[in-house]
Amino acid sequence: MPLTHAADWYLRGGSNVAFAGTAVPDIADDEMALCGLDRLQPVLQAVLKPDEWRKVAYVLARGGRFADQGTAFKDGRATLPMANTMNVYYEPLGISRNSLTGRRNSGTPGWTPPAFADGTPMRQVHSAQDWPFLLVSQKSVLLNSYANGVARLRGIAPDNPVSIHADDAARLGVKTGDAVAIETPGGRVVGTALVRRGVMRGVVAIPHGYGHRDLGARGRSEDDHELAALHGSGAGVNLNDLGLRDPTRKGLSVWLDPVSGTAVRQGLPARLSLA
Repeated sequence: MPLTHAADWYLRGGSNVAFAGTAVPDIADDEMALCGLDRLQPVLQAVLKPDEWRKVAYVLARGGRFADQGTAFKDGRATLPMANTMNVYYEPLGISRNSLTGRRNSGTPGWTPPAFADGTPMRQVHSAQDWPFLLVSQKSVLLNSYANGVARLRGIAPDNPVSIHADDAARLGVKTGDAVAIETPGGRVVGTALVRRGVMRGVVAIPHGYGHRDLGARGRSEDDHELAALHGSGAGVNLNDLGLRDPTRKGLSVWLDPVSGTAVRQGLPARLSLA
C-alpha cells in the first residue's frame, strides 16, 4: 500500500480500528452530513475499499471507538490490563536537580507527595478536613483549549461538566444537571454536575479549555471592521480561576510543578456543594 499522502496512513489506520474484533456499523448518509464528513467522502472512497469507507467514517464521526462502560471492569479490575511491566529511566531528569532545594530529581517513575516549593506538604497547609476533594484537569475528547471556535464541536459539547463519583454525589445530594460550586483556596466557580463512576471517590474532574474570556468569547473592533463574539465560546468553567498560590514563596507566586515549572492543575484541594 502506498503511503504518499496523509490519508493513505490515517484512513487505513482508521480501518484497523473499525474492524478490530467486531466491526463497527456503516455510517448513514444523514450522519455523514451532520458531522461534515460528506466533504471527505471522495477521499474515503479513493483510499479505502468499498466495504471499509463507511465504517471508517463511523469511527471518525465519533472521534474513536468506545466500548460499553459495563465491559470495562470485572470484579473491580480492568478487563484490559497491561500484561507486562515497563521500566523507564529518563537520564536528563535523573541527573538534574531541583533548582530550589538542590535535591536530585528522580529519573524513574515514582510517587511524590504533593508539596510546595520549600517541601511543605500540601495537606499540611490545606487539610483534607477543610478541603475533602482533589480537583483534577480532564481532557475532553471533543474540545481543546483553542477549538472553541468550531461551532460543530460546541454544539456537541457546549460546556464542561463537573464530574463527581456517584457515591460522593449521593452523600452531598447532587444529581446530574445540578448547579454546583467548586471552591479551592485560590477561587470559586459554578458549574454543572455530571454524576458518573468514571472518576475516583473524593475526586472532582473538570475538562480544561472552557470558560474563555477572549479567543472569540468577546467581540473586537479593528478600524472599521467589527468582529462579533462567537455565541457560546466563553461557556463553561475556566480552571485558571481555581489555581493556587504557593504560600511558602515570597510575594505572589502560583503553585508550580517542581520539574516542568508549569502551574499545578492536578490534585488541587477543593470542596464542592450545591450552588
